Amino acid sequence: MRTNRKLLLLACLTASPTMLPAYAQVAPPPPKAPEKTPEYVPPAPTVPPAPPPAARRANPRAAANPNEPRTLSSADPLPDIPYESLVKRGEDGKIIRLTKPTDYAATEVNPVTKGPISSAELIHFMHERQMQFEEIVIENLDLVIEIEGGFFTDIDWSDRANYAQVTQRIRPLAPVVPFNKEAEARQIMTRIQSGFNSKISREYDMALTREARSSMTGQSASDAGEVMNTIMRLSIAESLYAYDMLADAVAQNLDGVHQKLTLNSEEEAAFAKAATALAAADGDGPRRAEAKSLIASLTLDNGRAALRAAREIRPEAVLPVIPPFEDAGVEIMSDPEVIKAVQAKRMELVRELQAEMDAGHLLVTGPDNKQYIRNADGTLREPTPEEFAAATARSKERDKANVSVLRKTAQEAKAKVDAEKLQKKADDAKAAEEPK
Repeated sequence: MRTNRKLLLLACLTASPTMLPAYAQVAPPPPKAPEKTPEYVPPAPTVPPAPPPAARRANPRAAANPNEPRTLSSADPLPDIPYESLVKRGEDGKIIRLTKPTDYAATEVNPVTKGPISSAELIHFMHERQMQFEEIVIENLDLVIEIEGGFFTDIDWSDRANYAQVTQRIRPLAPVVPFNKEAEARQIMTRIQSGFNSKISREYDMALTREARSSMTGQSASDAGEVMNTIMRLSIAESLYAYDMLADAVAQNLDGVHQKLTLNSEEEAAFAKAATALAAADGDGPRRAEAKSLIASLTLDNGRAALRAAREIRPEAVLPVIPPFEDAGVEIMSDPEVIKAVQAKRMELVRELQAEMDAGHLLVTGPDNKQYIRNADGTLREPTPEEFAAATARSKERDKANVSVLRKTAQEAKAKVDAEKLQKKADDAKAAEEPK
């Protein structure tokens, strides 16, 4: 028994910090535990590496042609901009846990995603992903309930086969494309914005993992379960957040959900018990826990039906308006349906602009806030005077054309909305004239 405990703790302690998912994907398995556990030997003092030479070797190509445009690699480091860390500690010295996925929280402190347009577009994107993960949670509700019940802490993590099975089993709850990568691919965030978001979220995830490891006392095998519970939950954070939001919706609309379900006597009793508990619960946390307890007490089909009913009943999310171009027409933009149409067209135009930047037809702002031309391989270079003038003129042409396109889109959407209102008015008048 003592040898098995040593093996378990050694397997967990030797797990590299890099196993933490940088972009909220399932973490890779830890190294295989050694067959024999050697006696502990204090490590030898670490000798710091020799400092690099003070002078760098000159670039002979640059020296030969100092006027040649400088190339900026896509792998260049992020600009050194101060930002607010997500790692905050309470009075007990422990990290205060976030109530949303790390990548979502990072957008709120990311110094290069400020501004009404960037912020609004990211909120819409996060809401879209939440809706997608809510569907994933409903389809995999049995697995989610098992995880909420302590699945990760009950696993024997010293068994490598168990680790492989767990990571494979929770794969449906992990994102196919990480948040920051999808935002960049869809041109909602630039490479710099996405990189900064990853940097901020990774800092928090790694700090949380180190804290979990530091709490291992070596007295109990459950320590390993707590560490792996932290790591694994980070890898499926968006799914767990979606389940939190669904449970909140159940708690807030319990009667409406109840009315949409066909329950057996035990489930009816569970709903009655939940109603009493929710009425007495103080705060969102206890109410959410009561709702999850109710969902777990239902049959799988009724649990899924309850979550779908809660989605249907809850009020529609209030999302910020993505600011349109100022010349799109103030009066025309007063209708919500018109606003939605203009926002959709605007996103289409933004993607077209990004495509022109990628093709080298428009200027790109680099990590040093200077303007560059993008090469075919994705690297950036300083434009020649002729390229700068052509790209600037092209940018002005596009801006003017885009305003016209948006104005036309708004006018067409407004005409459609007005026509639908007139048709509805006519239909209502006709229905009122018909004998009852």
